[in-house]
Amino acid sequence: MRRLIFLIIFILVQTFGNGQTISGIEYFFDSDPGYGAGTPVSFEPGSSVTTSFSISTAGMSEGVHYLLIRARNIHGK
Repeated sequence: MRRLIFLIIFILVQTFGNGQTISGIEYFFDSDPGYGAGTPVSFEPGSSVTTSFSISTAGMSEGVHYLLIRARNIHGK
């Protein structure tokens, strides 16, 4: 019984415990240009990403705008 419980815990950890490796980050304003068509962000890929970057607002009209940021993992999701 003990081995069965250990096996179940091991399988659950392997299935749900793996972190995802971030392979791409992009940003865009207001409307989605499509996956991969935003402005790319330079960073070091990994399962834990900390980065800072500057965003140019040159050429934008006055008013309210939405900044959207998305990331993709190594599996393209």
